Amino acid sequence: MSDGVYGLREGWDIEIDRPILLVESHRDNEKLYEYFGGNFHVISSGSTKNSIPKNVLEKLLKHRQVILIPDNDAVGIALMTKAADQLIELGKSNDQIRMVDIASHVQNEGDDIGDIIDGSSREN
Repeated sequence: MSDGVYGLREGWDIEIDRPILLVESHRDNEKLYEYFGGNFHVISSGSTKNSIPKNVLEKLLKHRQVILIPDNDAVGIALMTKAADQLIELGKSNDQIRMVDIASHVQNEGDDIGDIIDGSSREN
């Protein structure tokens, strides 16, 4: 863990050509690593109550694409929307930021990408 964010190696030693998937929980982080292998770098904020630290967002600026995957609830969507806004304020262009809407792929409020991978949330 580095700077309070799970999934980043010390020194931020990650390839800038790979997209970053930003998720809320450590569990989602692990599930995405298992599912995608090494094709993406996955980091998680570890908390839905706080915003993502500015120094973390600044490190994401060098990456080609940042893909935000909120949980299917108002808190998760607000957290990732705030992160997108902060990335834009820091100079990341709109076309380099994507927000994934998982609502049509889950059954319950609060379900997340880990539930989709596990198959524990029924696809509509």
